[in-house]
Amino acid sequence: MSIFKKDLDEFSKLYNFNKLGKLFFLIGLIFLPSAIPISIIFLLLALIISLSRNINKFFLDKINILLIIISGLMILSNFRSFFYSSSNLNLQPNSIVWLDLLNWIPLFLSFWGFQSYIKSEKDRILLAKIFLISTFPVIASCIMQFWLGIYGPFSTLNGLIIWFQREPAYSSVTGLFNNPNYAGFWLSTMWPFSAFIFLHKKNNLIIFSYFALITYFLLLTNSRNSLIGMLISIPILFGTKILIITLLLLSLFLVCFFGFSNFFEMDKELLSNLIPTRLIDKLMNSSFSKNINFIRIENFKIALNLIKNRPILGWGATTFPLMYLASGGSQDSQHVHNINLEIAYNYGIPVSILLTSLVTIIILRSFKLIFIDKTHNSSINKAWFASTVVVGIYNFTDVTYYDGKLSLISWILLAGLKSMLDESKKRIS
Repeated sequence: MSIFKKDLDEFSKLYNFNKLGKLFFLIGLIFLPSAIPISIIFLLLALIISLSRNINKFFLDKINILLIIISGLMILSNFRSFFYSSSNLNLQPNSIVWLDLLNWIPLFLSFWGFQSYIKSEKDRILLAKIFLISTFPVIASCIMQFWLGIYGPFSTLNGLIIWFQREPAYSSVTGLFNNPNYAGFWLSTMWPFSAFIFLHKKNNLIIFSYFALITYFLLLTNSRNSLIGMLISIPILFGTKILIITLLLLSLFLVCFFGFSNFFEMDKELLSNLIPTRLIDKLMNSSFSKNINFIRIENFKIALNLIKNRPILGWGATTFPLMYLASGGSQDSQHVHNINLEIAYNYGIPVSILLTSLVTIIILRSFKLIFIDKTHNSSINKAWFASTVVVGIYNFTDVTYYDGKLSLISWILLAGLKSMLDESKKRIS
């Protein structure tokens, strides 16, 4: 074995696998939102290279041991769900529950493996630029959809790559994504990075235009989570004074908007193509908010009651829509609309607590390094932190996680914060 290890080490030095792995990683990220099958091929190659070079360090990280325990509990939960049937609840063994593990276990491995490509601030700055390059097709699809009236779906490679570009419902931008919430998720997680680049290239007209387009189409997704994510990112990046100024300008805009709309007859269709009128309606329409809140509360109540019945190993993935209706649900709900409850329902309370604790600890420790100790309070670290917080905001009130593009970017962002924590430990030692 030692002979083979020497040969592998020499081969690795000759071809510099680490640089090749990083190249694959960057290419994979460029294709992530627009062509996920191509992205997965390159990211998988990057992951294999990272694992082959660092596998001996895997068990030195306590978080990896925790992820192994979580994976084991998920597999155990699936065994129970697969072999357990209950005629009175109309639940039968379903092989689809096993597919849901692909949303988790490979990404746990990616979380660790990709950290080797995000070791330093220099790496994170490079990735911020790569993220913005990858967002260019998203912006292009929004322009084609919303301004040029070019609608899809457009597909290639026998349907493996699809740009949806639906005809906008309620004037909501979706771009190449399946729905406006997904588009809003991507744009709001990219917004801090575009703001970071803008901060360092204020006199560059192209950078400013790109930043403005990301902001503009983010608002036109009409997603309240996107707006909240952007508003939370502003004080993280620019300080609370800029947030106050932003809120004052937003309030002034709303007053002027409703004032003009009351005194002048305005073309609503023209307005909807210029400003996020649907988002304004969502924010100002109390009946709409009450309806949404009622649906969410009903959703949470039913989920909590079901979790009480199977608190340890859960009910199994993909069963919630059926169980929701069987429990008196009034809507066609595909998930719980809260990632913590979703995991608890699917895999049990222990898995939900462990995963939530892991993410929360990484975010809180990163916050301490950036804003309290101020040892890592660079602009890129603030942007990275803001983007990761946006992921949490989205999945706290909705579950966008099950789109492969969005789950991958979520774990990559979390891996960046973990790398920052590791970097801090090395400085101290």
